[in-house]
Amino acid sequence: MKIHGLSLPAALDQALESKSLIELDRDRMLRVFGVKIGLNLTLSRHALETETIALRKLQGTKFAPNYGLEAGSASESGKLDADYCLCLAVNRDEEGLCLDYRATPESPSVVIGIGTEQPNEPMVWIRVADTFSQFLENYIGPS
Repeated sequence: MKIHGLSLPAALDQALESKSLIELDRDRMLRVFGVKIGLNLTLSRHALETETIALRKLQGTKFAPNYGLEAGSASESGKLDADYCLCLAVNRDEEGLCLDYRATPESPSVVIGIGTEQPNEPMVWIRVADTFSQFLENYIGPS
């Protein structure tokens, strides 16, 4: 299945078919990936469609740097190119989980955007898994 011109990994398509919403617990995210988020994230097909559009509209505006968005940025830069991502989940703290297609379009990595502890510092994007299957296996555990 494709959304906004990008193919969904099979594991993600299956996860979304089995449940309408998948809650990602902030304590588990810290324990498994070492990433501290303010609130739980909810993965949904709705986020894939609407939040991805929101990120793409934001890129190129004066607010883009606050969200760590930069067109043409490298995948290891700590920034995200919204034209090459799909947003999987967001929370009310405006933190997000995305698929990043820049390095490997056929098998996107999973990145999480988090704010820093410093006021007025931009959001940074951190790779938490090389693939969505790896993300699920690490988060849920081996099946």
